[in-house]
Amino acid sequence: MNENERPASNAGEKRSDRRPGGKFDGQRRPYAGKPEGHRPARPQGDQARRDEKRPYGGKPASGPRKFDGERRPQPSGNRSFEKKTDRPCGKPASGKPSFGRPSGKPAYGNRPRKPAAPVQPSARKLALKVLLDVHENGAYAALSLNKTLPRDLKPEERRLTTQLVYGTLENEVKIDHALNQLTEYPARDAVTRDALRLGVFQILFLERVPDSAAVDESVKLVKTMGMEASAGFVNAVLRNLIRQKDELSWPDKEKDPEEWLHVESSTPLWLGKKLIEASGSDCIFDIDSDGYVGTLIPLWIEAGIHVNSPLEVAAHNDINAYRAAYGTEIAFRGGVDKRKIAAGGGELRAEMKRLEPAVNAGGYIPGCDHGVPFDISWQNFVDYCGILARMTGWK
Repeated sequence: MNENERPASNAGEKRSDRRPGGKFDGQRRPYAGKPEGHRPARPQGDQARRDEKRPYGGKPASGPRKFDGERRPQPSGNRSFEKKTDRPCGKPASGKPSFGRPSGKPAYGNRPRKPAAPVQPSARKLALKVLLDVHENGAYAALSLNKTLPRDLKPEERRLTTQLVYGTLENEVKIDHALNQLTEYPARDAVTRDALRLGVFQILFLERVPDSAAVDESVKLVKTMGMEASAGFVNAVLRNLIRQKDELSWPDKEKDPEEWLHVESSTPLWLGKKLIEASGSDCIFDIDSDGYVGTLIPLWIEAGIHVNSPLEVAAHNDINAYRAAYGTEIAFRGGVDKRKIAAGGGELRAEMKRLEPAVNAGGYIPGCDHGVPFDISWQNFVDYCGILARMTGWK
């Protein structure tokens, strides 16, 4: 057997077994047993490369391509990209249900949009409306707040509105005292006046509100309320307050105790005068303490506390027991069980009857501890006020 007839080597043979010595001897050997020269000779030259077709898949070449003289027709006119169907969007042409979208459901772009959520008014605008209602219409602040605050108002906006309203009303005399030193011509219209009061309250009493923010929000507030002409006036007064707030003058406690009590606590002058004459002091200390206070009353008396409130009944405080134990050494406010007011009827009358001995003894002002909760109906509240008025001699 010569080398041209040598069969293909096994896969397991070593290279050195196929070639003696493992070196190239200068002779080309056939591949897979095929004789050399089995491939057809390639045509030479560029023209032969273009004109001759190579065989594909064992099929003979079809020869060079030739132009037959016919051209395919081209579409005439401008090309249109519009849909050529009248079927509604979202409905398949075959009438069969679509796998991507339920049958009959409009495409996303054609769906009706949800209405945008209404923009909620700011806390300062709500507070201004309540103040105007109190000053112009004589409304109660608590009732006006409940009527003005939207139910879906954010909790932080609700808290800020309540703080602005009550804080401005509680310090109104002190705020007006400061405003009188800042301008010779006080605001005549109610909107500008109450907007200034809100701004002064934020600058003097709210440390967490920057002074610049208080000024900017007050200016925006008067513009929102349709008082663009007053915006410059509000801006000037509040910026003047920021510059001079450490130089403002306040009543002297020693020289004029009645005026000092009037400005510091917004107490009417006539009431402050009577309180000073009755107590023999220019100041009454009232301590607010939640929970059971029976063990603390002796300490308060020793420290010079005059009044304790709100005397919560739910915490087992009994005004009649405290009055019997301490006499008139300390006064009390509150002591009415708000759960009985909510129940109304006979339970309310029995609760007010229980307080009559303490009212007749003096040194006690009955009232609902802290505030009137929302679960008390309007009719029960009116009945409670009527009983309270008759008990204390209001009517």
